[in-house]
Amino acid sequence: MNKKSKILATAVILIVLISVVAGVIFFTGTSQGNVIKIGWFGPLTGWAASDGTSSLRGALLAVEQINQSGGINGKKIQLVYYDDQADPTQAVSVVRKLIEQDQVVAIISGSYSGATRAAAPIAQNASIPMVVAYAVHPAITQTGNFIFRTIYLGQSLGIGMAKFAYYGLNARTAAVIWDNIDYGTSISTGFINEFKSLGGNITYQNSFPDSTSDFSAIITQIKSLPKQPDVLVGVSYYTQGGQIVSQARAAGLTCKILGPDGWDSEEFLTVGGNAVNGTYIGTDFARDLPSPIVQNFVNSYKEKYGVMPDMLAASTFDAVHILVNAISSASSTDGNSIRISLTHTQYNGVTGSNITFDQNREVRKPVMILQVVPNSALTPPFEYKYVTQETYW
Repeated sequence: MNKKSKILATAVILIVLISVVAGVIFFTGTSQGNVIKIGWFGPLTGWAASDGTSSLRGALLAVEQINQSGGINGKKIQLVYYDDQADPTQAVSVVRKLIEQDQVVAIISGSYSGATRAAAPIAQNASIPMVVAYAVHPAITQTGNFIFRTIYLGQSLGIGMAKFAYYGLNARTAAVIWDNIDYGTSISTGFINEFKSLGGNITYQNSFPDSTSDFSAIITQIKSLPKQPDVLVGVSYYTQGGQIVSQARAAGLTCKILGPDGWDSEEFLTVGGNAVNGTYIGTDFARDLPSPIVQNFVNSYKEKYGVMPDMLAASTFDAVHILVNAISSASSTDGNSIRISLTHTQYNGVTGSNITFDQNREVRKPVMILQVVPNSALTPPFEYKYVTQETYW
């Protein structure tokens, strides 16, 4: 080999080494070319597919709008997403794939508490920021300093609901029933403790298995109380919520009924039928607020998907914007830089104005109280109307 050939070979080796090093740098949290990869995981098949689909739609709409506005400092966002079937084992697998194979710089959880709790340590150990869109169990953010949440804790939602029940509905007695899973336990605990501290009386409380569809035994027990409670609080997701409401009304319970954000779904209105009329829910999104931010989101979502957005879509839409703002402010795709930027979040979103995080990376924004009212122009013929909002801090 002559001297010129040796120089050429050396140059080729250097180029290969630089490429390898660049690949390693990208894996630890930089963008590639003009694309920045953000991950999403949630249930797209199985029993929770409706919720996961809403969440993904909110994320995709946010990414589309951000890219149309120039992306992150001129770079486009690519949303890489996987179905976790709301299964903790599957969630761990897909989050590993997002980090190790797809090399995302941050992740949005669009899944439930069980799956998100299982996946959070994977992101934490990899120093990849995770923003949780709607899973409410307190253990999720306790995983570590890379885990943030844009929906309030289950206990916080319960506190806001209790304040509304006591002050807004003038309720002094309450019957509380809940799905015996992370979601139901955390929200009901927050409600019960706060309602008692305000001076209210819990006249009945009971949990039920997650597979329950027949609530007649529980409703019979509530009806046998010396006096009907002022409010029946049911904490579950939408299918059981519709069943609770329809069966309670069919059995003759006439008290006010209050549920959580899991009832903020067209499926709740469908399953519950006419019995949902007048029901109240605590959630983080009111579609009829006159805010331009809210109305632009609602109109864009309806135009793109042909349906009204629910709180899952709204919460995820905000989660993506909050994450993207943090990446932009950090001027870096390094995980720790994004994490630090997230702690300084001040964001006006569709689920609240001046959204911030506290020292535990838990969101601060109001609990919206909505009521189901008739609307004959819709199918099913009901809609959610904004009533008021409560704080939990």
